[in-house]
Amino acid sequence: MSYTPTFDKEKLKEKIGVTAVMDALGIPMQRDKYECITEHKKRKQPTVHIFDDDKSCRCIDCGESRDIFTLVEDYKGMSFLEAGRWLADTFRIYPDPNRTYTPTVSTAHTAPVTREVEYLVFDKDRTPTAIDLRKALEIYDELSDQQRLKVGYTLIYQFTRQPEQLKKKNKYLEEKRGIDPKNIYAQSIGYLDQESLGEMLKTFRGLFGKGTPRQELFEQDLIDNGFLKRELGLPTFKFNYIREGGFLFIPSFDLYTVNEVTGFMLRPTEPTSAMRADGVKELQISNTALVKPLPFGVTNRTLRTHTTLFATEGSMDLCSITGNNEKVTNPGFAIPGTHGLSQEQMGLFRGIKVILAYDQDKAGQKAANGYVTLSVEKSKNKEEFIRNESGMAAYHKRISELGEENLEIETDYQDGMKQKFKKAGVESDVLNWDPAIGGDLNDVRRNGKMSEIFIIGDEGRSPTQENTIAPAKP
Repeated sequence: MSYTPTFDKEKLKEKIGVTAVMDALGIPMQRDKYECITEHKKRKQPTVHIFDDDKSCRCIDCGESRDIFTLVEDYKGMSFLEAGRWLADTFRIYPDPNRTYTPTVSTAHTAPVTREVEYLVFDKDRTPTAIDLRKALEIYDELSDQQRLKVGYTLIYQFTRQPEQLKKKNKYLEEKRGIDPKNIYAQSIGYLDQESLGEMLKTFRGLFGKGTPRQELFEQDLIDNGFLKRELGLPTFKFNYIREGGFLFIPSFDLYTVNEVTGFMLRPTEPTSAMRADGVKELQISNTALVKPLPFGVTNRTLRTHTTLFATEGSMDLCSITGNNEKVTNPGFAIPGTHGLSQEQMGLFRGIKVILAYDQDKAGQKAANGYVTLSVEKSKNKEEFIRNESGMAAYHKRISELGEENLEIETDYQDGMKQKFKKAGVESDVLNWDPAIGGDLNDVRRNGKMSEIFIIGDEGRSPTQENTIAPAKP
């Protein structure tokens, strides 16, 4: 018996990751973890870990595991069929009308198959092409979903680059962050104040003509791609609950086109009290079901010309290591959490050494080095040890102590960015410094202590060395 379903389960699982569903549901994220959605386990600190394949997640507190279907079922109180329809409609992924579907019956549990990672490869011989944005607008309704996403994001980015907006950005960077707005990474950041949001939407309507099919399609795309939402039937800014200050627009660029944007990290200059309490600094605008953005700072030129790159946790840290008034910028990129760079994307860095300049607090070092958890006699109380030299020494000492007491021990190894890069065939190292001079690189910059971590200037350096700023020797 064949039939026509309202959604294709396998197609949805193939095309959609748990991270995209979390973002679409509006579940808050801090660093690399989301809040637990189990009602009686809500906590201030997010505890949901996304597995490397982005197909399932598990709360390290309550132990619940979910895939994209059970996530929607539990969060929205839906049945399996309702969740499938919601996923299909939200991500616009529907069954193939030319395919014959036949129901299957499973009588035994099949163990999950480990997916082989298909690493991306950077094509150095491929020259980036320039996109005619005006022509793209003329044929907007003929473009693919991915092309329309990039056009929409690129228009937003261009609007945030207006002179009056950039003046406000430069003032914020200098006065609040101690960052020279003329450095290369700071220059590529856009800005939008609260008063200009309405003006931007008005400008976009003027591109197509208000009420025309193309204009309506464009606004719907901005809703589907996470920039707008509907309130009382009208499109409005998705994050309009942030009512003070403005927003830094931190772009992700397409590798093989010129200045075409694939997503943003938004950094409010005046975050809400709830965001401050939860430690949320940046908000993501993307549609990973269509295009997975690369981290801020990863460009065709970066991958083509450098053999060493610094990776930071956030955009302000990346702007900080670039340097104020130094002649040559220090190349790098900013990874928003351990899932801001997928395992597949790590293949782009083969042949490049990545130095992880992460925050010096425990969370930053866990993200960089990975960690191992240890529980005794199946206790819910777990001890954590960072997978660096001192952390593993402490771990082995603890194992010896417990072994002498003849106790049952369970351990669980969690990979950090260093282990993930190694799996991708990429050399990496972790940069550490005295936290007393600053917990993160922006703090170090504002405290005037960058010279205690980096060698600054050209004096005494070989002309073959590509970086003006290099890690200082201990």
